[in-house]
Amino acid sequence: MGQTGINYLESLAPWKGVGGFGLDKIRVLCRALGDPQDSVKTIHVVGTNGKGSVSASICAILGAAGCRVGLNISPHLQYMRERIVVDGLSISDDELDRFAATVMQAARSVDIEPSFFEAITATAFVAFREMKVEWAVIEAGLGARYDATNVIAAPRAVVLVSVQHDHEDILGHWPDSIATEKSQAIKSGAIVMLGDLDTISSSIARERALQCGCPVFQVGQEVSLSPVDGCRWALSVAGRQVKFSPGLAGLHQVHNVGLAVGTALALGIREEACISGARDVFWPARLESIAVDGRQFILDCAHNMEGIQSVVAYLKQRGISDVSLVFSALSTKNWKAMAKDLVPYVRRWLVLQARGPRAASCNDIKDYLEREFAAEVRSFGDNYGAALDAFMKSGDEMCLICGSMYMVGPIRQLLNIEERRIWHLTN
Repeated sequence: MGQTGINYLESLAPWKGVGGFGLDKIRVLCRALGDPQDSVKTIHVVGTNGKGSVSASICAILGAAGCRVGLNISPHLQYMRERIVVDGLSISDDELDRFAATVMQAARSVDIEPSFFEAITATAFVAFREMKVEWAVIEAGLGARYDATNVIAAPRAVVLVSVQHDHEDILGHWPDSIATEKSQAIKSGAIVMLGDLDTISSSIARERALQCGCPVFQVGQEVSLSPVDGCRWALSVAGRQVKFSPGLAGLHQVHNVGLAVGTALALGIREEACISGARDVFWPARLESIAVDGRQFILDCAHNMEGIQSVVAYLKQRGISDVSLVFSALSTKNWKAMAKDLVPYVRRWLVLQARGPRAASCNDIKDYLEREFAAEVRSFGDNYGAALDAFMKSGDEMCLICGSMYMVGPIRQLLNIEERRIWHLTN
């Protein structure tokens, strides 16, 4: 049996940074589909780091409240269908194929060829409409102003998680330009939830919210977040308070899960759902710790400086050092600074080349580490299995895997890590 829809998605070109970055095509495509993006209640999550964790946590809270929820993320780790999640599990390949075929027919009816991201975003909108979700949580891909997800006309809430340096060739090199792009997700009628932003980014987001007449809640200002004991945190917003324990590892996840809790409280979700959803959420490859054949692995999607700093903070907090590190990076990232921050925690480097045209050369990474830090480094090209075999033969107890999302997913697949529900639906 053919996979017409999936084959169509795979045939589409990615957006490469020149032309095609805008909302014209996605608007025409969605109109041909009957504007599915506006058929359900939507929460739009934008930012640099933490978008996925916040999105998954919001879904877990809404699921704990008994709602049928859809989640749209990017990129995927292992399988394309992971980008579209309903009730905590990825849709099936058959469902993906069917919904994508609907998008293909609509695109051809109006004589346009969308990019892959535009088409998969439209496919998610169709899936959520057809599967009758009550809420759709949509993670922006890049920026917000011209991101295909920004075709949503009236989100119930917009969450701006963070403003940091990434995709600077597209969004600009300064916080004000990056914040301006991301703040364009804010639209009239939405509750606006802001993370712990710098002063400039906060000011820009608040100005946009004021123009749109939106109420604003920001961590450290309208949102109070403080520790209660070793694992619980107290959050208060809009006259409501809840004490929660984050289910995701790492101190940075307190902020991310807290944003999800704050968003849910501001939307009127009951406190019990906030507590259970925050506690029970799972998000793959975010400081995911798993034992395989008696060895411990930590997988994290950290792929830029801020992400690596969160990993380093976790290693320091847990007293972890002398690990084997499987590492790769994209050439568009500041991989030298990323590697430098990791050096004090690494016994042996197993360097890979991420699969894709923007990958940093593993030989360049190896030369840098040996020259600057006299590090013990082995380079494996794009042979991910060989790097894992080298760790299993090394005698080291723990392996950290990070540096590129395009590497972490395939390695997760090689480790045969089973799919888990990201959240549960409470009836």
